[in-house]
Amino acid sequence: LSSTHRDFGESFPATWEENTIFSNMIDAYGIHTDDDTSVSWKETQARWALRMATVGYYTEFEEIGETDDELNNLLNNAPASYFGGVFRFGRGTYNYMCTRNHNFSNRDQKGVLIVE
Repeated sequence: LSSTHRDFGESFPATWEENTIFSNMIDAYGIHTDDDTSVSWKETQARWALRMATVGYYTEFEEIGETDDELNNLLNNAPASYFGGVFRFGRGTYNYMCTRNHNFSNRDQKGVLIVE
């Protein structure tokens, strides 16, 4: 959730355009860290957002639609866990949420990250 465009109490994820957490990411490290120096930092930020949003089901945008087994909208065919990454963000307040076990009415997992 974006801290500037969304209220923390809202239970729907922000769009990429409203995203602040990955657009303010300064550094990232993980099993999918991009070693390709031809990839722009903006593309790296977008790839990490995709990986985290899909629980690692997709690691690059080019993978979407390449298989008959597309990601289920409830993430039922996504891995039960994901190693993710270690991130460094710029100063700010960032709201975030998990959609893995979320039914958008009476059950949700949300948090706030404050970087000073």
